[in-house]
Amino acid sequence: MSDKIIKCVIITLSISAWSLQTYASSQMTKLIFYTEDISIQFENSILLEQEAKANETSIHNFYEKLEKLPFRPLLLQLTRYKKKLNLNSYLYSELVQETVRNIYGDRNSNYRTLIHWYILAKSGYDARLTHAGPSIYLYAYTRDEIYSVQIIKLGNKEFVNLSDLKDSDKNIKSNSYYIVEFVPNAHGKPISFRLNKLPNFQSRPLKRKLVFAHRNQLYRFDITMDENLIDLMRSYPLINPDYYIETPLSNALKKSLVPKLKQLVEKKGTIEAVQFLLSLTRTAFDYKTDKDNFGKNKPMIPDEVLFYSASDCEDRSALFYTLVKELLDVPLIVVDYPEHLTIGVALPENIGKPLYYEGRQYTICDPTGPSDSDAMGIYPKGYEELPYKVALSFK
Repeated sequence: MSDKIIKCVIITLSISAWSLQTYASSQMTKLIFYTEDISIQFENSILLEQEAKANETSIHNFYEKLEKLPFRPLLLQLTRYKKKLNLNSYLYSELVQETVRNIYGDRNSNYRTLIHWYILAKSGYDARLTHAGPSIYLYAYTRDEIYSVQIIKLGNKEFVNLSDLKDSDKNIKSNSYYIVEFVPNAHGKPISFRLNKLPNFQSRPLKRKLVFAHRNQLYRFDITMDENLIDLMRSYPLINPDYYIETPLSNALKKSLVPKLKQLVEKKGTIEAVQFLLSLTRTAFDYKTDKDNFGKNKPMIPDEVLFYSASDCEDRSALFYTLVKELLDVPLIVVDYPEHLTIGVALPENIGKPLYYEGRQYTICDPTGPSDSDAMGIYPKGYEELPYKVALSFK
């Protein structure tokens, strides 16, 4: 046998031995994240045998032990899924949490919280810890407005409690707690909850009928929306109402609704087209407050407004704002009054008492009412002289 052949055999055997060793030292975990099948391979050695006690010394020691373990392959896979699925950083944190739960399911809550914290810090985020009694809590720096959850302020930064984010019954506001001084990534980036780009999940088409009236004519549309998005929002943290308005239509709804509306409004002038869309938001739904509809505060993204049979002023403003942006080339403002949200539109000629913003006049176009007309320039009753602020603007 020649030297060349012998070398080839030795190399082949070496590769096979390496493959067996790699296979033996790692394993795969599989989970379903919303509609997505996630497969993560990890090194067995990251299954650290270490107590996770709620005190500064124990937490610091836990982190130092993790630093010596091969977490990089796991981090790379999670980052790739974030990019592939177009996850915002909050949904990425959720993916991390679910992955940690799968890999470390036999460990206690404190242990899993420390792993989640470590991965977020290594992913570039400013994640912090507190502890109260025997429990450890995970916080993340955010610049977004989040409601119904504990926020702590450290310096000029606000940190949201990720541990209790989906469980409003858990609340440690009234308890004394300690902030862990050790910070692995003090200059890390904030976590964002905004959905101005939707996640790239597999679509689950859901058929609906949209029925509305305009000038004594009834319009009936068969529309399709993505049930994934409706499910996502059922448990989504309560965020600033402006963020819901910024959320685009799902691809399914955009393809099934926008062309139908475009065909109808493109033959109309701007004023008549705006009136047509006002009729849609005023007549297609029953009016209910969030408390009557859901028993709690529940702003909606545009898809949800078309999914549910009833909605309020915030919800209809989100839908109207989105439809006007999609269909008409006109400037818009979201007008925020105390206890009421509405829309201003810059029309070719103003109607009624104008709103002023950045040197431009806007006509009040309230998507909620009057419910029996397509009239514009009519202020909600009692709001004619009240001060307002502009929450969002387009163009």
